[in-house]
Amino acid sequence: MNYLCFILILKMRKVILIILLLFLSFNILSCDSNKYRNSSYKVHNYELKTIYIYDNEEFIFDIESQFALSGIDFTKYELISSNEEIAIIKGNKIIGKNTGKVTVNVVLYEKATNTKYHTKVADVYVINTNNMIEIRTAKDLQNINNNKSGHFLLKSNIDLSTIDYWVPIGSGPTGNEFTGIFVNPEGYEISNLNIFSFDKEKGNSCHAGLFGLIKDAYIDGIILTNVNIDVSECKHNPLNSTAGGIAYYMLNSIIRNCHVEGTIIAQYFAGGIVGNSDNGYILDCSFKGVVKTINSSDWARDSDVGAGGIVGFFGNDENRISNCHVEATVIGHLCAGGIIGTSMFDQELTNCTFQGEIIAEIKNELIGRIKRKQVQ
Repeated sequence: MNYLCFILILKMRKVILIILLLFLSFNILSCDSNKYRNSSYKVHNYELKTIYIYDNEEFIFDIESQFALSGIDFTKYELISSNEEIAIIKGNKIIGKNTGKVTVNVVLYEKATNTKYHTKVADVYVINTNNMIEIRTAKDLQNINNNKSGHFLLKSNIDLSTIDYWVPIGSGPTGNEFTGIFVNPEGYEISNLNIFSFDKEKGNSCHAGLFGLIKDAYIDGIILTNVNIDVSECKHNPLNSTAGGIAYYMLNSIIRNCHVEGTIIAQYFAGGIVGNSDNGYILDCSFKGVVKTINSSDWARDSDVGAGGIVGFFGNDENRISNCHVEATVIGHLCAGGIIGTSMFDQELTNCTFQGEIIAEIKNELIGRIKRKQVQ
């Protein structure tokens, strides 16, 4: 009997100890959280990262270095994933799970001012090839127009020479853009993309590219060979005659590791990779061949026309091009550049090179014309 009482007392003491520890932990956490009574969303002077990982791959954040110039003397931080079905956070790491894009936010705790600082720290693109739609034929490629927000994986070389009338993936009007993900990690080629001017009655708006309008999209690894695009005979609306090998227009999108070889001709914008870009990242891409714009009308002299080895026209200062290389002849009826034809603002081009010939009234090896200089 005494033995049973002894065991019971030990168990009760153990339970009481656990309750006390839980109580103390709760109070410590409560006190700690109460220290940070102020919140701020004003965080400056740090680098917003764009990260690309596969499933089960991890990226380690160095928050101390990333926010070293922010002026915030934080003692700890907390990372938060916007979608844990796509990527999860463990301490200072993000680990990929499923295909998609997540935003990573951070909370910086500054003890001296009792302030929690909230800001976005990274956009993360995750690729999981196990849950993507496989593209093996020209018909599969065309059918992306039926699911423009999907996630696609190229799994075979594709010859488009049998396609008489290629409709760009995500052709206009606005609201019909490609907003998904398309990747080619195994290096397959898409060959013989042929697009020529058609009458308006046939449904062609004189925009041309493998893709049409892409918005909030991620495209990685496309290899286009023997491209032949010529929409210079578009007569019903020459102001909108735009062409690019990968896409004729991109908005808030990323194009990486894409390579195009061929000829691209339009009246308004022409680019080896993209015709017209707003808030676009073009990274690690190349073009080889001919890019040309054709228009001698009076309005062209004051317009935004441009022919560029990578992009015809950059519409704002939120664009970025890096590690892109061109070997081409670039011809502009007014403006032409080895990398960018015309840019609304001066752009910082990182590790970009041009080799070839530029023929235009206004030309430059990197940016043909800059319409507005940045005010510092």
